[in-house]
Amino acid sequence: MCQSGAIPNGASVVLGVGLPLKHFATVRKSFVRYLKREQQPVKFRYEDVQYSFTIENVLAFPQCYAAVADKLGDMRGEYLIVDVGSWTIDIMHVKDGVPVESKCETFTEYMVSVIQEIKGKSSEKFGKEILESIIMDYVSNANCNYPEKYTRLMDECLDAFAKRVEGILKENGHDTEFTNIIYVGGGAKVMAAYGRHSDNISYVTDVRANAKGYEYLAGQIA
Repeated sequence: MCQSGAIPNGASVVLGVGLPLKHFATVRKSFVRYLKREQQPVKFRYEDVQYSFTIENVLAFPQCYAAVADKLGDMRGEYLIVDVGSWTIDIMHVKDGVPVESKCETFTEYMVSVIQEIKGKSSEKFGKEILESIIMDYVSNANCNYPEKYTRLMDECLDAFAKRVEGILKENGHDTEFTNIIYVGGGAKVMAAYGRHSDNISYVTDVRANAKGYEYLAGQIA
């Protein structure tokens, strides 16, 4: 198995990949089969360079599980891993470091929705649509120097989004004051900036956390 970093052309690799909780059980086998490919090695061209790799194996994992895989051993008591992603919010219940599969949930509130909301309201109010790249830059770096009328609009929408995410947890019976909550995924930075803060809430804001988790888990198996 090749580790992260520069992988030599022609190498044999093990792919560690992930799926949202909602789809993991139903499409994992077909997704793995698709990625393995019948014809090996896999050849492709990227930026005018020809590559060739042999895929030895494909290992699939739930996304939010991967983001905290290296921390599970330190989790004592009840935890909620809340993956605020582009298309879904996945909630994984963990008890004493062990995921409770029967209590995993997926909801259709997602980051793309708030991005579209900001773009639409900006176009309506100012006759100018804020680019998605600017919105994501603002989420990542709230100190960036954009015109106040646009930052105020983004703040209002992002604050409302964070409250909707917290509302989903409460409406589905989760005690957000006593249960340990770890926000992961692309929306973790939004929750860190606009959500409720407490000693029982933490954030994994590294956008590569899931990818690093796939590598970690694949390494444990391989």
